[in-house]
Amino acid sequence: MGLGFRQRIKILPGVHLNLSANGVSISLGVPGATVNLSPKRGARLALGIPGTGITYRTSLNPQINQSQHDVNPDLIPQVDHGRYPVPPEFAHPQSDLERKINSASVEDLAVVGNAELQRIIKESYENHEQMAREVRDMEVAAVDAERLARWSDNFFFRLFLKKKLLDRKEEACKKRNTYEEAKLLLDTYGLNLDWNIAPDILQIYDDLVMAFQEASKSSVIWDVTMEKQANQFRERTLAVKNIERTKISFTLGRPAYLPASIDEKWKIVPQINDAGGAVIYIFPAFFIFSSETNFAVIEPQNIVAISSRYNFIEEEKVPYDAVVTGQTWKKANKDGSQDKRFNGNYQIPTVAYGKLRLTSGEIIEEDTYCQT
Repeated sequence: MGLGFRQRIKILPGVHLNLSANGVSISLGVPGATVNLSPKRGARLALGIPGTGITYRTSLNPQINQSQHDVNPDLIPQVDHGRYPVPPEFAHPQSDLERKINSASVEDLAVVGNAELQRIIKESYENHEQMAREVRDMEVAAVDAERLARWSDNFFFRLFLKKKLLDRKEEACKKRNTYEEAKLLLDTYGLNLDWNIAPDILQIYDDLVMAFQEASKSSVIWDVTMEKQANQFRERTLAVKNIERTKISFTLGRPAYLPASIDEKWKIVPQINDAGGAVIYIFPAFFIFSSETNFAVIEPQNIVAISSRYNFIEEEKVPYDAVVTGQTWKKANKDGSQDKRFNGNYQIPTVAYGKLRLTSGEIIEEDTYCQT
């Protein structure tokens, strides 16, 4: 015959510790409703009516699911994705790709720029500034001498100090002439750049200046600062990328630290005022990236410049001088037709913009859009 052992120890009201040959368990509850917790059998619920012998016992342990190999694939509900294939990112979820578009700081560009030309330009500018200070001093001296001559031109000086009056007028005239000559020299002072470039290349640059001048007339010009890969399936869009852009300007100008000489052919050159605060000047043989405190000279062979036509889904106000090439929908199927599952779905114009892209490895990246 078998021999059994069981002992029940009260720990707290409604809580008992059970000791038996099968191990240790804990009972929680009151007569007629208890929960037994056992390391081997897990949690079991016992319900009964005291004194009647009627009881009900059941396991509270979660049921173990079937192996996935036992699942009938025909029972898996199929999802209709419309006319879009399920993109790879849905099979393997990942974060959306977001990329900033901007060049390195002017200070960093100066490190990799043409150091010799940067030095020459800097020295030339320092000489120009020194000359400018001297010219300003000459102007002040001329004004003071003229004021003194006018003050002396009175009855007393004309009667008793006529020679002194004449000397003061002569001195004022000399200082004025000296100032005018120095100012003329300052206005014509500049670094004489010898563009030793083949004539056909210079003609290309002339064409660039004319095209840039035409582009600067665009009603709106943007600098693209960020792009994010569009999830065409989730957004129901034909757009490949979403972008952030800032309005900027194109113009023709020249940096103050590189004044044009009197014989300079291109006294003003294409100038891009980018969203980051830098100013980019395009000269025939180099680019200058300029900030308020520094500048960098980058040779053209280190920069890739690409101009192209770009079709853009324009959700903002269409510039009056832009060319509208077609229409799409806010929520569109892959073939461009209206996704009729969305209420209030509306059409969006596609616009042709001119795009200018400047790149150089990881240090220069500029994307600009304009209407021309």
